[in-house]
Amino acid sequence: MKLNISTILITLCTTGLLTLSACNAQPKSMPTEKPSKPVSTSVSTDLTKYQDQRDMCQKVTEKKVIDCQKQGGSLQKQGMAQCYMCTIEYADAGKACSDGSECQGACLNYNDFIPAGKTNQQGQCAKTNSPFGCYQVIEKGVAKHAMCVD
Repeated sequence: MKLNISTILITLCTTGLLTLSACNAQPKSMPTEKPSKPVSTSVSTDLTKYQDQRDMCQKVTEKKVIDCQKQGGSLQKQGMAQCYMCTIEYADAGKACSDGSECQGACLNYNDFIPAGKTNQQGQCAKTNSPFGCYQVIEKGVAKHAMCVD
């Protein structure tokens, strides 16, 4: 299942788990190539490592852990609230792109931000499905507004 970055952001906004802020720090550049990570066939249901979650986060259940692992992901603390999220690493991370349709995830610019609306731009395929960090979405070669999500 391919998750659209906009869908993730809308979901996080409606649940109150998202804070947008200005970003002065320069994000790290993405690796140019990343090998595909094999999906483990073994499923661990040990929930003890998730018990320190904050009250505002959704409860981690055995089903959520299993569902995440079946997608090739792992539950990781994300964002300022440190809520657990099923984080999936993409095999095409860092590949040059001009639209998310060319990637497993979104097409993003992590480096020097480009003025919004500028055309004929390229980015890199996202490393994971996590919406957190500073980046700029590139859609159909057009740079969107840069943002930082925490």
